[in-house]
Amino acid sequence: TAAVSIDGKVAQYTQTADTLTVRVPSDTIGEHSLLFTVNGKTACAKIYVSESFERLLSERCRYIVEKQQFNCQGSALDGAYLTYDTEENEYIYDYCRRNLNSSRERICMALLITLYLKHCGASLPREEYDRLHSSLMRFTDFFKREIYDSQTGTVSNDIGHENSRLRLYNYPWPVRFFLELFALEGNREYLRDAYRIMKQYYALGGKSFYAFTIPILRLCELFAENGMESERQEITAHFCEHAEVIIANASDYPAHEVSYEQSIVAPAAEFLLQMYFLTGEERYLDEADKQMKTTELFSGSQPDYHLYMCAIRHWDGFWFGKHALYGDTFPHYWSVLSANAFEDYAKAHGDKRYFDMAEDAFRGQLCQFSPDGRATCATLFPFKVNGKAASFKDPWANDQDWALVYYLDHLNQKH
Repeated sequence: TAAVSIDGKVAQYTQTADTLTVRVPSDTIGEHSLLFTVNGKTACAKIYVSESFERLLSERCRYIVEKQQFNCQGSALDGAYLTYDTEENEYIYDYCRRNLNSSRERICMALLITLYLKHCGASLPREEYDRLHSSLMRFTDFFKREIYDSQTGTVSNDIGHENSRLRLYNYPWPVRFFLELFALEGNREYLRDAYRIMKQYYALGGKSFYAFTIPILRLCELFAENGMESERQEITAHFCEHAEVIIANASDYPAHEVSYEQSIVAPAAEFLLQMYFLTGEERYLDEADKQMKTTELFSGSQPDYHLYMCAIRHWDGFWFGKHALYGDTFPHYWSVLSANAFEDYAKAHGDKRYFDMAEDAFRGQLCQFSPDGRATCATLFPFKVNGKAASFKDPWANDQDWALVYYLDHLNQKH
């Protein structure tokens, strides 16, 4: 005997051998709870019905431009994309709290709009394209004025070129941003910006650092296609040295901002996979195989969309969110680092299982974006944290748009 309910209501199902099949209505966006009772034993599952990715993408870009870009001529922050309180409808900016400043992870908003214009711009009404493009150019002006030094390639932490603390994570992100700006605009100065930043990253000791979103293959390809052969050779030499450090360290991962986490391991796997694609050398793939075994350990297959193929993350709500609570954050957008490694691993080995794992990991992040463009930087998974009620989506939109950036990449590579 069996019984199935969806959100507390009896649901119809079909049964064959040892399988129950139930159809969940897809016209209601949000969480749905399924309860299965078979031969006196009960199990549950939680699933999430998302708005289409196309709608989420367009509404999120609109929201960023309308709500999260600071507009005050003469201010150092003019043109910046800032954290936003979706409850109080106000900007959040804190010069003393680096996770709430005008740079660092928040460059993902600019990168998302750049990719959106590049891949979807042809289908947009001219007025909408111009509005998004104008916003993007204002951010670019802000970034070059306040954060990035085009003479040295230095990327600072905040306005006024505040750089009291070296943070190597800050470097690969604008490299990717400038590469996509070049693809969108065709301005070769953006390619030179990418080169200067990548060169400075390695001058500051980047070969021993496990940064992520380093666009190894794309950077080298664009240099080669645009007559920058000496720059390509120079940066490739740095990449090779970096790869040797990762190989030598093996599973003895260096501590970064935390001692050990998924966003140290997955980038190691991804770096070696990219080096394999760049050089064709099997030794890089052999070493990536070893890193992937550890990367997979961070993701599970629990019957709950918060957890399914979502990498273990903790304390992100404390550092980036309004309520500043400790506790596990499931899902969290940096799960896409694992998803990206799964995808490239599938390409390298021709293993469809890893393509499916990547797709699940990418799609698992969409619940952090609302159909009206709002977003959450952290979903606190526990019921309580240190005696305080949790199990909520933090109301601050902050750094979560990396999830959409990576998924947009994934979809464009697939097609």
